[in-house]
Amino acid sequence: MSQKSRTTLSPLKVVSAAVVLVVWAWASGASPSEAVGETASIEPASQEAGLGESITVSVVASGVTDMVGFQCDLSFNNTVFEVTDIDLGDGLGSWPSEVDSLAATRETPGGTAEYLNGLTDPSATLLTEINSDGGLRIGTSNTVPFTDEKALDGTGTLAIISFDIIGDPGPSSTLDLNDCSFSVGLSSPSTIAPTEQDGEVCALAPCGDVDCDDDVDAVDALFILQYVVGMRLGSDQCPPPEGHLYLPAGDVDCDGDVDAVDALFVLQHVVGLRPELCVCPVP
Repeated sequence: MSQKSRTTLSPLKVVSAAVVLVVWAWASGASPSEAVGETASIEPASQEAGLGESITVSVVASGVTDMVGFQCDLSFNNTVFEVTDIDLGDGLGSWPSEVDSLAATRETPGGTAEYLNGLTDPSATLLTEINSDGGLRIGTSNTVPFTDEKALDGTGTLAIISFDIIGDPGPSSTLDLNDCSFSVGLSSPSTIAPTEQDGEVCALAPCGDVDCDDDVDAVDALFILQYVVGMRLGSDQCPPPEGHLYLPAGDVDCDGDVDAVDALFVLQHVVGLRPELCVCPVP
């Protein structure tokens, strides 16, 4: 997971209340001031998924006071990820109803706009454009003064994005959050640049593949035995650091522990005596 602090970002334009979803290019303007403590992040920061599976991530604002609008770009590898849905997060629920009831727009190459009511039912055309570009923009803006207590304070989910995994994520594929800006303040909002925290998706290692080389062999059994006698440490990273094994793939007999029996099962699998590993009972 990477963490970045941006100092030169396009402003969140104060226009009519709308949720805006656009593809990559947009006009830049004055730079917002750098935020102190405010964060825009992808959550969960890291997760595992394999080809053909689906994942959901949230864009989350934290450390904010009197937040009344935002804008963020999200880029992704479109050979690995395919956006299937986008929804408003519940963090916007405290904002005036106009924010999530008016239309979203996306400027097309021909100069026309596609409308997406409430950012809750993206059309096939819009999703095709997003996935073709490998990038999207989410944001809100408004001209209605926030004179009440409806602005976002603390932490809130801004958007929820669903993906299908259409390619091998490999050791790590990044969901890159960038060019974020928050609009804060009730009567005269100012634009700040939050610290950005990306998300990552890692491929699921096959059961028993504790060295993450895409194969289950005698080396994996050796690594498990080394772990059992304390010569090798466990890790949740795949591939594991030097001197470690990828522990989640080691419990091949599904007893909640990685031990010498797991190494035996791996060796039996290698010589064909045990066709399948991780044949776990259904809870």
